[in-house]
Amino acid sequence: MTELLDRQQAEQTEIATESLRMNRRTLLASLGIAGVALGSRALMAPGLVEAADFHESVTSSVYGGGDLDPCCTEAQAQIASIMNRLDHMCVINVKDHGALGDGTTDDTASIQAAINMASTRGGGTVCVPGGTYMISSPLVMASRVMLHGEGEASVIKAFATSGWGSTYLYRGMIDMVGVQYGALKDLCLHQNGSARIPANGLSYAVLVNASSDLVIDNVSFIDPGLNDEYSHPTGPQLALIAQDELKPGWGGGIGGCYRVSVRKCRFIQTGTSSCDFAIRVLSNWEKQIPAENFIHYNEGHTFIDCYFKGEYSWNTLEFAGGATRYNKVTHCLFDGKTLTHIDFDKGSNNNIAAFNTIYSGGKANRYITDTTKRMNCIDDHGTAAGYLNYGNTIAYNSINNLNNDSATDNYESAISASYTRQSLIVGNTINNVNKKLIGGGIFISKNVDGITIEDNRIRNVRKGIYTDANSNNTNGVRIHNNEIEAVDQAIIIALLPGGGKGFSFTGNKLKTTSAQNCLHVSAGILEAPIYALNTAENGVINFVLAGQNAIAIGNVSRNASSYSFQVREKMTLIGNVSLYPTTGDLTKLSASPLPSLIGNTFTGATETSAPAFMYGAAAPIDGTWKQGDIFYNTNPTAGTNVGWICTIAGTPGTWKSFGAISV
Repeated sequence: MTELLDRQQAEQTEIATESLRMNRRTLLASLGIAGVALGSRALMAPGLVEAADFHESVTSSVYGGGDLDPCCTEAQAQIASIMNRLDHMCVINVKDHGALGDGTTDDTASIQAAINMASTRGGGTVCVPGGTYMISSPLVMASRVMLHGEGEASVIKAFATSGWGSTYLYRGMIDMVGVQYGALKDLCLHQNGSARIPANGLSYAVLVNASSDLVIDNVSFIDPGLNDEYSHPTGPQLALIAQDELKPGWGGGIGGCYRVSVRKCRFIQTGTSSCDFAIRVLSNWEKQIPAENFIHYNEGHTFIDCYFKGEYSWNTLEFAGGATRYNKVTHCLFDGKTLTHIDFDKGSNNNIAAFNTIYSGGKANRYITDTTKRMNCIDDHGTAAGYLNYGNTIAYNSINNLNNDSATDNYESAISASYTRQSLIVGNTINNVNKKLIGGGIFISKNVDGITIEDNRIRNVRKGIYTDANSNNTNGVRIHNNEIEAVDQAIIIALLPGGGKGFSFTGNKLKTTSAQNCLHVSAGILEAPIYALNTAENGVINFVLAGQNAIAIGNVSRNASSYSFQVREKMTLIGNVSLYPTTGDLTKLSASPLPSLIGNTFTGATETSAPAFMYGAAAPIDGTWKQGDIFYNTNPTAGTNVGWICTIAGTPGTWKSFGAISV
């Protein structure tokens, strides 16, 4: 079956992959990467598809109405195409095969018989009327079959103290393995975890493997795992598994997963049960198969307008493995604690997390005192051994109120990146991380290359955008047009030697609310960085600039409590503005060379550091100047002079002409 499915996928994969690449480019264009401003309510709040009443009320209040954005429209079209294939086939009622739905009788065989009959007829819809249908072993779905209920009223519930166990280890309540064109719609899948004992363990609610073109629509996944008094299983509730080599502990077989649409679903972790994950999208990583050598992929999936509630201790939604690519999670709402809500891991590439809302979260209670576990709400991280992430996008998400009163880890953050290439972190709103006590907004860790951090709004954090002082091999970091208000530094960069190339800081609006510097870069780590058109206010020193052969152009400092600018290495300052510093405009480290100063506007009592080079039609008649400052003549003619030099410091000081121009 798997070989047949893979042959069927062969012609589709190339087309689908290119389409997904184009979709990423389309999304990035719509997000304004090419210079188009975004963030309007029309794009931040696309109309969400209808859901169950309680879910609809939540998502409507967050997102509002309006037309679907292109990302959503494509997913809806894919879902509609699959559903249309199934809706015109036969309809079979599970009760016609003996299912009672009385919450007591084992209905496994009756439901399976209905699925099998639909399959033998070439496909169709298996209706599950309202009721609670108890099952003791997996329901095995077939191609071109839809299992269709009546929403929350149609409950498929796993027995907690009978059935299951080692006989069905790493299986789901529903197995979608080797299925092409299938659907689960308007159902409630109850794993009964709060009452479950280890002898009757149940791994997943739904297992997807070696399948394509599936829809899981308006399904509630509730009460996973085991009762807390026994153990804490991994889960997840929904597993999508692609394998080139069989991995113990996953389930399924050799094969990929393609184009699975998960829409309007609810993943609820309540009661006394617990598990580590809600959703896992997995492909092999242990044996370090080169990315180009994968045969079976986990790709083309969409997770749209889903709701996650409760604590998933490790990750809420994980994308992991080198063959996990071109997937999208959009317009979802996350409400609960975890280490990471959206995790791009172990070589996953070209995935998108956009327009999601995360709130009332923070570090999972299970790990609240474990200093070896770190909370990063959205994480783009490959591994040191074998699999770097590539091309993932984190865009226009809203992340709020990630609170951990016991936090001690400076590197906890709303968004994090490490061991990744060509990532985009664009347009996100971050507010309140650990009550401003520790951690921060966006954390850049080790081995990052070619990352763009642009148009983000960060408030109520300890640090804004920051790096790990033990990081290395980090290059090509572009920090542009962000608006940051932090307790400590709005931007702080400290790295180990061995990287530091291609850094640029442009158009950022920075503010600190305590006795710290706004933008602070350590000496000896960057090579020829660019600082341009940034504004900073209220820092002790607003701009602490470093990097051999750096250039700083058009930056504006306001209300520094000490100096506006500090330079730490050889650099050039052109056209910068210093407004109202308490101590002075410019200072430098004692061992640093004098900077070149051209056309800067200084208004404070400037420390003697280097000559200022200015331009004018005459020597200045106001302002405070130091010995050696130079004004070049903007109207040189025969018989006049090249310019004027300050020979005695003062206001305006004593100026003498130099460089007579012969007649």
